[in-house]
This record gives sequence, C-alpha cells and structure tokens, in this order.
Amino acid sequence: MLILRPRKTKGTGAHPHRGVATLTYLIQGEGEHHDSRGHHATIRSGGAQWMKAGNGIIHDEVINADAGTGDLLIHGFQFWINLPSKIKAELPEYLSLQAKDIPVKKLGEGAGWIKIIVGDYEELSSKIPIIPGSFYIISIYCLVQLSLYLPMPPWSMQPYCLPVQP
Repeated sequence: MLILRPRKTKGTGAHPHRGVATLTYLIQGEGEHHDSRGHHATIRSGGAQWMKAGNGIIHDEVINADAGTGDLLIHGFQFWINLPSKIKAELPEYLSLQAKDIPVKKLGEGAGWIKIIVGDYEELSSKIPIIPGSFYIISIYCLVQLSLYLPMPPWSMQPYCLPVQP
C-alpha cells in the first residue's frame, strides 16, 4: 500500500527489471510511466498499469497527486509478481488503463460497486492479463453491509478495507 504526503516528485530514476511483472493500482493519484520499449503513459485516480518485465526492461515512474482532482492525497498499491520460469524470458509488455477502461458493476439497491482490476467476475473481465498461478484483484466499494460470492482460486485472498467517505 502506498499513501504519500503531497509533493511533486521527479520519479524513481530509470532502473531495470527482469523476470517480474508489476501492477500499480491508483485509488487516488497520478502515475506516469516511461520505459526502454517506447511505452509512455499517465494513469489517473482509479486507473491501473501493468508491466511485464520478461527478459528485461528499463523504466522510470513518477507518482504524484492527481492534477485533475485538486485533491492532494495519493493512495495506491503496487504488486510485484515473480513470473513463472517458462515466461521469464518473454518480451516485455506494458498496458495502462484509465478508470473508465476498468470494468465496473453497480450493486443492487445502491449498495455500491465492484471493480475488476485483474481477473473475471460474472460477465466482467479485466484487460490486464492473468499470470498463471498468480492472483485476482477485485475492488469492492460498499455503502451498506452485503454478502458477495467470489470464487476462490487455489491461492489466498487478502482483503483491504478503505474508509468510506460520506
């Protein structure tokens, strides 16, 4: 989890990755990405970016407050996934999704919504690839108490609860 005080940063500096994938999900904030394969994108609050380093990539990223919202809070997650050995030598890939590109389903009776960052739920599918043996990420925003059936893959689940703003 990443929660930062507001400040303009210059990035992490160009650095290499190999044999891993990273997934950044920004609940609030703005993330800019540049890499040695020519990818350049900026995601904003509610967006996600996925980078499979594969056989090697050099990248730089900058995380700041979202200039489009006026809110100075930065809140997000970055997951590092160790790629299975059979795909560690594949070419690098990158995908950025704005919030509007991530599938969302409204829950009945104004109860909130469910957002599929990685994986599938009912008729919704994320554009971010699933790495075999990895995980799903589903964001649920609830305004009331509810029960929801989520199919349990053969790995663990870690819930993270966000405070609800009135």
